[in-house]
Amino acid sequence: HLDELFSTVATARRGAHWNDDIVTRLPEGARVMARSAGGDVQAVRYAPTVWGVQWHPEVDEPLFRGWLVEGNADPAVAEEALAALAAAGDQLVEWWTPLAVRFAELAGQHAARVSAAGA
Repeated sequence: HLDELFSTVATARRGAHWNDDIVTRLPEGARVMARSAGGDVQAVRYAPTVWGVQWHPEVDEPLFRGWLVEGNADPAVAEEALAALAAAGDQLVEWWTPLAVRFAELAGQHAARVSAAGA
């Protein structure tokens, strides 16, 4: 059974993950939707309408550059990461836009159900 959110992006894809946070333990019933090449959890479904992502599908070059400045990143690592992000920018937009669109659709459907139930 395909997940109604992540089925729109159910292939291997590049994503920007820029922090040291990793998921080490999931609550009972949580379902892993995506992992990094190294095996770290990158996306989880916690409940029928609750998902979490570890990577940053929303990131673009200006936002990422701000993180580098604010985070005191190692300059060599930061420039390499920024160059990789800039080179993949169009691809990232193409790959992650369907996820954002589907999330907005699901949120709208959920809001309509909640509104109808309260009416």
